[in-house]
Amino acid sequence: MSYNGANTTVIRSKTGFLTSVVFDEGEAVISAKAGFPAGWEITTDDNVVYINPRPVVQEQEGDEGEKLKKVFQPTEKEWDTNLFVRTTKRIYSLDLILLSEEKQAQPAYVVQFRYPSEIAKKNAEEVRLAKEKQEKLRQKKLISESFEKADAPKNWNYFMRVNEKYDSRRIAPDFAYDNGIFTFLGFNSGKVFPAPFAVRDGQEQTLAFNVETKGKYKIMVIHNVNDKFVLRYGNSVVGVVNKSFGKVLTDQRNTSSPAVERVEVNND
Repeated sequence: MSYNGANTTVIRSKTGFLTSVVFDEGEAVISAKAGFPAGWEITTDDNVVYINPRPVVQEQEGDEGEKLKKVFQPTEKEWDTNLFVRTTKRIYSLDLILLSEEKQAQPAYVVQFRYPSEIAKKNAEEVRLAKEKQEKLRQKKLISESFEKADAPKNWNYFMRVNEKYDSRRIAPDFAYDNGIFTFLGFNSGKVFPAPFAVRDGQEQTLAFNVETKGKYKIMVIHNVNDKFVLRYGNSVVGVVNKSFGKVLTDQRNTSSPAVERVEVNND
């Protein structure tokens, strides 16, 4: 049964049969009131309303003043009424129609509401989220491709000093270059990955870096360009000298990609 708040739903019932009206998941019944409560038993459980026609019992006084109970069995047409249901999400208007026992028509055992507009809204939201996710992936890919282009080498003029003691060649880079902003040191899978240091005023300082994998090489991406670096692992040590330091001109940017600009905000 499709829900339409402007329509009244007809529920056909029969004496001795229980009809269950099932609403939306997560929807709880607040109240369910019938126009003829004496003739209809209405109970609720979470998002379900149970409907059952019942006899009406009236007390009458006999000829000698005694109290008598008279039972009126449910009868067709006389028992017809309406039912108003209020839930945590919606309002429902129902007509309760009693079928006579002689009629072959089947009563409604379960009436379950469907919500086309809600389903359409949910589907539209899923489509929107899917498109949004796809657009984010597209933007991420564009930025990634932009960074890859920005990583193109601008300076290969590097020289290494390898301490022959302590097997220092195991930490020597296979290649070194920079793009004017970051320094890239490549190591094949047989090398030991060292820790990088910058030499400033005769002192070694630790450096921020990240690691990328390209083909068979692990690439150490040092977040700056310097005239010299020191690589260490245990007693092994290698010096890396940038012979073109200060000679490669680049645009001054906050990121290494021309398509991405970092914005710095000062909270004064």
